[in-house]
Amino acid sequence: QELDSLQEKIQEVHEKKQQYVSLKTEFESLREGQESLKNNLDSIDEKLKESDKKLSDSQAVKKPEKTLEVIEQEIYSIETKERDLIKLSAALCNETESLSKILEKGVCGTCKQEVANRESFKSQIDSKKDEAKKAESETLDIHKKVENLKKESQTVRDYESHSKELKLMQDRKKELAEQ
Repeated sequence: QELDSLQEKIQEVHEKKQQYVSLKTEFESLREGQESLKNNLDSIDEKLKESDKKLSDSQAVKKPEKTLEVIEQEIYSIETKERDLIKLSAALCNETESLSKILEKGVCGTCKQEVANRESFKSQIDSKKDEAKKAESETLDIHKKVENLKKESQTVRDYESHSKELKLMQDRKKELAEQ
């Protein structure tokens, strides 16, 4: 009977030992899972910090005053005016050149009429030259405006792209916070 009692105790110790090994394995597995969760949380915290920084940087960007459509309409309108001024300038230069040749020869090559008042004719040429210079100057100013509008257009495109990226970051932050 004592032998049976000893065998039962040995059996109990053996079962306890197996339970111990099983619990130890389970404990190690849980510890590894805990470590993995901690690493994931640290990674999520880091991503949240990055997102917060990007969000605060992004929110500092000002919304453009004009829409892309408005800017493109302005560019079209101004470029049309620029083309018209270039044509006008070229026509005035041609006319000035023609009038200068007539003044130089003293006779119109087409109608063979003599230049009656050389001073008045020269004054007309000078007036045409001034108009041409004014048109060229306006053309340069308009060209600068077009370049500035194109830069503004790019700024609006960048803003729109930035806004989309900001929205994605906000969604991602929300998603990370929920994890």
